[in-house]
Order: sequence, then structure tokens, then C-alpha cells
Amino acid sequence: MRFLSKVYVLGALAVCCMLFSAWSLRSSRFASLASSKPQQKNMYKYRLVVFGDSWSDDKLFKNPSQGKVWPEWLCSQFSCVRDNMAESVSSAGVIVDSSELGIFKAGKRTTRAVPDLKTQISRWIQKEKEAVQELPEDRLKPRQRNTIFSLSVGVWDIRRLIGGNVATSKAAIRRSVATIFDELKRLTELSTAKDMKVILMNPVDVTLLPAYDPMDGHHREAIELFQEWTNELKRLSEGWEHGSIFYVDTNSFLADQIRERQLWVSGYLESADLEKEGVGWEDVDRACVGDRKKWILWGQEICDLPEKYLFWDDMHLGATAHKLLGELVFQGIGTEWLNKGKTAA
Repeated sequence: MRFLSKVYVLGALAVCCMLFSAWSLRSSRFASLASSKPQQKNMYKYRLVVFGDSWSDDKLFKNPSQGKVWPEWLCSQFSCVRDNMAESVSSAGVIVDSSELGIFKAGKRTTRAVPDLKTQISRWIQKEKEAVQELPEDRLKPRQRNTIFSLSVGVWDIRRLIGGNVATSKAAIRRSVATIFDELKRLTELSTAKDMKVILMNPVDVTLLPAYDPMDGHHREAIELFQEWTNELKRLSEGWEHGSIFYVDTNSFLADQIRERQLWVSGYLESADLEKEGVGWEDVDRACVGDRKKWILWGQEICDLPEKYLFWDDMHLGATAHKLLGELVFQGIGTEWLNKGKTAA
């Protein structure tokens, strides 16, 4: 019996060695394929190409523990890889055309010029041309057909225009919005796909942001400029004939979040209903992150419950709001573009 036990043990060890060898060979093969770009299989069915300002910039949150921007949340809802061209700096955000408005903020030049929308799209087109140069047609067509473009810009354009001549500012807005669609048309010329898919984010009314000073004397003007941008963006979206546009009313989304909190404060909404209907925001007026002076140094101070603050800093939504926005967009495009039911988490 002892001899038989040893035989069984030796046999089991031999089988284990064979299985391990087979697994090792398979793993090595997979690793070589994964590291070999010409042979690498695309694991993602869809690609999200993101253009725009700091509202879509991956670098908005300094580390993953602080949160993710809405395009990342959107891609987490389906098989999607992101190509994010959106950029920003702490003192300024992307505008449509820097030659139209310049790179000024509050009369002062920013520390560095941020690539405008036109530059972002030009850079991506060049990069895409190089990427598909030797791609066979049977791979090129699905790549183009399953590409979704996202564009969010406008809030920084409007902010820069506040305080100037209203008629001149409105004319600048109309030119800028027209430029957006000129740039979208450039993207259609790069693709053979007949139905280009675009997620178009409308900017928010800057008077709703913590950065806006209601005592600056330009409240009515700021709202007029926002309405001019919104009306022009809707008008040109409705006349677009080069594909499908999913228009995101970001301002209504923001206003709804603020309204829920106000209804609760006014006593029209119970605490239980507030949590049931929405997030149950602790604060919808102030930024979670602010500059605080400690001794002679300045640094960032983060609030105790960032997930309960609507705003991350004085110009941007917080992580929870970004998650809600990403899920909202997915619900909108899921049925039409992704052949999925509206079952966002």
C-alpha cells in the first residue's frame, strides 16, 4: 500500500508538471501576442474620442481615489477604450478658437497656452492618419464605424467674453459655434463611415458655478451669452446632416441637482425622498476643494465628504456628479448606438 501511494504521488506530480508546462507555453504565447502591435487583437468594440475642456479632462482629479471624469464613467458601462485629447490648466480651460478670443483671462495672460479645440482635432487627425496608414480595409471600417466622438467646450469661451460689448460677444459666440461644426465636418472627411456619432455637451450657465461672483454686475449679460451659445448650438445640431448627434443638456442636469437640494432646504422634500430621488447633496453652492493658507504657504484643502459636494472646485463638477453624468449619457446612447437597453447601473 505504501508503494502504491508513492506511485500515485509520483503520477500526480508528473501530471501537474505537464499541466504547468502547457499553461506556461500558452501564457508565453499570449504575452507575445499582446506585446506585438501588428498581431494584437482589439479587445474593445467601441472607441470614445474625447475633445474639449477641463470638464472632460482625465487630469481633473489628481489621483484615482478622488474620482473619475464622466467619459471614464461612460466607458465603464460598455466595451470601450478612450482616446482623450481634452486638456486644461489650473488657470484656464480650452476654448474653441484661440485666434478668436485669445488666451486671456480677467485681463491677464495665462501661464501657458492651452491647445484650443481646432488644435486638438488637428493633432488627433494627424495621429489617426498615421495609425491607420497600413491598416487593412476589413479592420479600418469597423474602427471608423465604432468610433464615438465627444465634444465639450464653451464654458471658458463664455467666461472670457463676460464684461465686453454684448453685441460683439454674441457675434463671437456665433462664430465659435460655427467653428465647432466646421471642425466636426473635418472629422467626417477622415472617415468612410456614413453615420458619424457625436456626443455634444452644451456648456453650463456660468452663474451657477461657485467661481461666479454675483456682485460683479454682469449677471444678466452672462445669462444672455449662455442662452446665445445654447440656441446656436441647438440650431446647428438640428441641421447637421453628416451623422448622429446626441445633445447633452448639461445645464439642465446641473440645475436639477441644485433644485433638489433647494427643495429639501425649503421643506418641500423630505430627507428620505431626497436620498431616494438623488444623491442627497450636502452642498450645491461651494467647492469641495479650495486654496487655504497655512502659515505663509498656500495649499489645497479638501472637504470631509467630497462625494456629497456637487462641485469639486469652483469651476467643475465633483466625482459623484461626473458619475451621474456618465450614466445619463450611457442611457441616452445605449439603445441607438450600442444596441443596448437603457439599463445603466
